[in-house]
Amino acid sequence: VFLRSPWLRQMVLVPLLPAIQFYHGSPINNYLSIAALYGLVAKNKSLHPFTRSIGAQASTLMMVQFPANFLLQFFGAAPGPIANLSRGLVFAFYIYCIALCAIAIIRGQ
Repeated sequence: VFLRSPWLRQMVLVPLLPAIQFYHGSPINNYLSIAALYGLVAKNKSLHPFTRSIGAQASTLMMVQFPANFLLQFFGAAPGPIANLSRGLVFAFYIYCIALCAIAIIRGQ
């Protein structure tokens, strides 16, 4: 979508470019962004509870990706069936986490 629309690219991606460069600039920035999201959004009592719960769930999902990335790096050089199994397990894990978040949102928790 962004490649086909120069206007959309100019209005959305250009203002976000410093944040994207910071996020991908160093491996530690990923941890800093998770901590900032959790501390500034999820624990901020002045925000609406729905916004706080979305921030907490987003930071939790970001933390969940670390074991999955380790699994994919560990089994990345494995033979085809083992690599496919590890990718399938990671995909199932993400679907499970997203389903838990969706259920929590629907229930208002």
